[in-house]
Amino acid sequence: MAKERIKETISYIKEKAQTGSLNNIKLRDVESFNALLNMNVKNNNGAALSLNWSWHNTRPSKDMRHAIRAHLLTSICAGDIEMTATAAEATRVKNKTANWLHNEITSLSYVIKYSFYSHK
Repeated sequence: MAKERIKETISYIKEKAQTGSLNNIKLRDVESFNALLNMNVKNNNGAALSLNWSWHNTRPSKDMRHAIRAHLLTSICAGDIEMTATAAEATRVKNKTANWLHNEITSLSYVIKYSFYSHK
């Protein structure tokens, strides 16, 4: 399940890059980023992307959960948050808009575009 979160999150980032929702991030950038993720254990095989929100609680739509996971993944890779802080960060951004999350992801585009992640 955790590995699927990474795959789904990368698919979400690819989709948004292709549609232009992530301003300066291109598909080739996301593919390079994905290759780096596959070589690096910093993401804990996707477990850090678990939101742990119950079906019974009010939770964002599936698309928003993907946006939140994309934000978490890029934030972890940028060194802005630790894997142990993802639950708190997810709660903090839970009620933000998709555009806000996309802007946050775009602001960390250097992580995706220039492969700095591989050097951390």
